[in-house]
Amino acid sequence: NAIKFLKDVLFSEIRNLIFNGQYDEAQNLANQKIIAERLHGASYQSVGNLELDFFEIENDVDDIFN
Repeated sequence: NAIKFLKDVLFSEIRNLIFNGQYDEAQNLANQKIIAERLHGASYQSVGNLELDFFEIENDVDDIFN
């Protein structure tokens, strides 16, 4: 399973390289094994959801533009 390999082996190896100060080696390994080679756009994957709760702002806000 490719995802299990990434989580168990590759990410651990990259993390260890970073913790040992071997940043160039970690970057090269990530570039070789994780980063897709694309001619257009940037690939990304979200890491989760972010929920902001502002206690000072009342709930009847009508002038919000997204």
